[in-house]
Amino acid sequence: METDIYPMAPHDRFDFACGERRSCFNSCCGDLHQALTPYDVLRLRGRLGIGMAEFLSLYGQRHTGPTTGMPVVTLRPLPGPEKRCPFVTESGCRVYPDRPSSCRVYPLARLLRRDQASGECREEFYLLREPHCKGFDRSAGQSVAEYLERQELAPYNRINDRMVELIGLQQRRQAAVTPGALSEEAIYVALYDLERLRTGILSGRMPDGTPPGPEMLRAADQGDEELLIAAMAWLVGRLSAVTDTASANSG
Repeated sequence: METDIYPMAPHDRFDFACGERRSCFNSCCGDLHQALTPYDVLRLRGRLGIGMAEFLSLYGQRHTGPTTGMPVVTLRPLPGPEKRCPFVTESGCRVYPDRPSSCRVYPLARLLRRDQASGECREEFYLLREPHCKGFDRSAGQSVAEYLERQELAPYNRINDRMVELIGLQQRRQAAVTPGALSEEAIYVALYDLERLRTGILSGRMPDGTPPGPEMLRAADQGDEELLIAAMAWLVGRLSAVTDTASANSG
């Protein structure tokens, strides 16, 4: 059986509930191919009480996006053919309050599309009905908007959505004739290795070797969430400058 996919609007209602009484409980925590956003990593390492570099060493797998050259981090599954999540237990998820955004939104999928003409982003929602999931046999009667609120997705979406502009700029840079000055390693440090980023800022160097501006110096004295937001803004500025230069040279 294949997964059924239904387009949904925020006011559309659907019946779904998950929990230990479901016969499929924990079955969606296997066959893992799960990407982690920088904010996912930030929340998970906080829940576990370890640094981001240690988290990535223990639980992350680093890749390079084939169309963007962007660093991508996926969750490292447990050894074995089932590819189980390292955080799942018999009684459920041991990092549940800080679980990744893709876990929170399930059985919905949320896509963010940027209109090339206006630059505005538009949300799209889809309901996934997979054969293994038995959560649809209970009437919960929630709307898409209500479900997203219950799953506390707002802080995740607020920061994850900043990646849309960043990825778009990187894709344009990849297509440009003139190569950019930002390496994949510099982008990785700014997004995923906040300890190394903060140390570099306080030592007077951004990941690309340039001196930090006042915004980054202020962010380095604040929490990791503020530093991540500032780092994303810095990357957007740097990639915008590189892309504009490349476009001017090609013109």
